[in-house]
Amino acid sequence: MLIGHRGEPETVEGIASMLEPLKGLFPDRPLNAKTIRCSVIANWLNVYKYRLKDVQEWAGHKWPSSTFRYKRMDIAEQREKIKKWHPLK
Repeated sequence: MLIGHRGEPETVEGIASMLEPLKGLFPDRPLNAKTIRCSVIANWLNVYKYRLKDVQEWAGHKWPSSTFRYKRMDIAEQREKIKKWHPLK
C-alpha cells in the first residue's frame, strides 16, 4: 500500500494519474503500477542480490516460487556451476 502526501492510502486511479505524465519518458515500455512493482522486485533479486526470503517478505508473496520467477539466471554463472558440479572430461 502506498501512502499519499495527506497520509491516506493512495488509490489505483491516483497512482495512474501520477504516472500518466511520465509515460512520454518511456515510449517503448508500458508504465503502470504493476510494471514498476515487477521492476523493483527484479532489481532487488538481480541487481542488489538480496536474499530470496527477504524479497519474498517485502513483496508480500506467500510462496517462494512467486518471488523466484523474477530471478534472472546469468548464463556465465550457470556455465561455471555446471563446470564445477558436472565437469566434462
